[in-house]
Amino acid sequence: ADDDHLPPGWRFSTLARRVEKLRGLKGTALVAHDDASHEAAALAGASGGLPVVRIIHTAFDWTPEDHRRAFHIYNTATRFFLCVEERTFLQAKRLRLPAARMPQAIDLRRLRPFKTPKLKPHPQKSVNLLFVGRLEWAKGADVLIRALALLSRDIRLDMVGDGPEWPTLQNLSERLKLTPRLRFRGYRSDVGLWYRSADLVVLPSRSEGVSLVMLEALAVGVPVVAT
Repeated sequence: ADDDHLPPGWRFSTLARRVEKLRGLKGTALVAHDDASHEAAALAGASGGLPVVRIIHTAFDWTPEDHRRAFHIYNTATRFFLCVEERTFLQAKRLRLPAARMPQAIDLRRLRPFKTPKLKPHPQKSVNLLFVGRLEWAKGADVLIRALALLSRDIRLDMVGDGPEWPTLQNLSERLKLTPRLRFRGYRSDVGLWYRSADLVVLPSRSEGVSLVMLEALAVGVPVVAT
């Protein structure tokens, strides 16, 4: 969606560079997750590189037909599938595809509190909500911002993360006059500290599989409200 301002042919030249780089790697396999990395890995594998292992991470509302279509698209270039969700793994086995289950995992080290907190929290009398995630349509941050406008002024929100919807969400916040109660924090490496500063983590995703943010919040001990 953000590529219209780039010169013609940029995508193909970028992809070609990635493929050439991947072809020169030494190892056992190329592991791909999103569509862009899978495309590059598949082309590199087809041109004499390493075999491709695809991590397939699906949303809660996928039907058996959605699974069948996805496996059909990726199967020709994939040597092995790593399935995050149990039902996706079962669909792969029904289709007799080489697959294994790889449950979602979190790195507890990144959740450790920092010795010198650098954030400036909201007033103590307020209820502090926290959103962590990529600012894109699927994550539903706009829904959360509109909901905040309906809630008490004592409820405040920190949004940790960045993404293509950031300018749109900022405009929405200003239009709803939420600027004093809503703070966009951007990408943060000290995310464990932000979890600990929150009273509640809110995940309003329109489409989600197993959310790492939910697992991280629960690991820290923060309550979660999720769609």
